[in-house]
Amino acid sequence: MKYSALSIPLIALVVSSCDFPSILSEDSQLTSDSTRFDSIADTLLTVDITGGFPGVLQQLTVDRSGLAIFTDNSRSGARWLVELSPAELQNLVKLMLDNNFFGLQGPYVDPRVADAFFYKVTFIHDNQRQTVLTDHFGDPEPLKRIVDGIVVLQNRIIENGLKLQLDVKVLPDDPGKFNLRLTVTNVARGAITLRFSSSQVFDFYARRRITESAAPTQGPDWSWARDKVFAASLTSVTLQVGESLVYQVTWDGRDNAGNAVSGDVLLGATLNSVPGGSAEEQGIKL
Repeated sequence: MKYSALSIPLIALVVSSCDFPSILSEDSQLTSDSTRFDSIADTLLTVDITGGFPGVLQQLTVDRSGLAIFTDNSRSGARWLVELSPAELQNLVKLMLDNNFFGLQGPYVDPRVADAFFYKVTFIHDNQRQTVLTDHFGDPEPLKRIVDGIVVLQNRIIENGLKLQLDVKVLPDDPGKFNLRLTVTNVARGAITLRFSSSQVFDFYARRRITESAAPTQGPDWSWARDKVFAASLTSVTLQVGESLVYQVTWDGRDNAGNAVSGDVLLGATLNSVPGGSAEEQGIKL
């Protein structure tokens, strides 16, 4: 399979910040390391967000080194990984301790409220572990400040200055093959430098959609990078405001064993850089 990287100027997009009181410094820069997407080892904080009218399912995890992963399944698998600075990590710990998280009891849930968002917050610090469930209605004031701060952190992770867009098109001369195109655009107010730790810049994948009647698959059925060897190599690319990089490959509709994939399939793409992330998956029927 062939791929290409093109530089395309685009009109810059402006990402608005949310209105909550920030637990992060305004001049701090969140960065991500996609090589560590699944490597949370020493957990500090986890937040599971569920409920709401559309059926939201999100998770935020932060480890003691400052690695933060936010996954939004309501956006079909979109995922962001960022590295908090020492000051940002300290502010997060301070938010939890200053508001006496270990003194909260809960659950703080009002059964009269319809379509609420539920926050299951777990914090681990100095050999203490506490989990609190809340729907953010009628919280004691300290818990309200904690949840507001978590929402701010969630939005700052998402608004990390990069927009990742996956586009899927059937090849006109071969309906059994697909062109997968990942567009990475700088939507920040200044230049962004993407840092790569190996020669693998990106990956594309295909996985069968998990349904209640079908057993979950173990990872993707097909990954562009699975049968390739990549060298350790520190490189960087700077994107100016509104500038884009485009990466694309062709997928023949088969898994990595050479078997045709059928049914409802989700296609995804990952940028393996700092900052980086995963684009929202696109569904097709085979």
